[in-house]
Amino acid sequence: MRRSRNEVARWRMLRQVVHRRRSRWLEGQSRRYKRIHSIRHQLAQQQRRSILSVYYAKYVIVVAGSDRSGVSRTAGRGMTP
Repeated sequence: MRRSRNEVARWRMLRQVVHRRRSRWLEGQSRRYKRIHSIRHQLAQQQRRSILSVYYAKYVIVVAGSDRSGVSRTAGRGMTP
């Protein structure tokens, strides 16, 4: 059955509207996902930095507290280490 030009145009417009709605919805989803992904990434980076700073602080305290020469500071002075 042959369709009239008006009917064909009406169906085409409806398909375009549906496609436009679907693509805009998909773009919105992508934008939201990108935002959520960046927030998660920032949180992970922040946690990683805080863990590294704790390890670094621990290392600095251990190295600063130990004598690098291997000899006790109190040795030879009559004091107990």
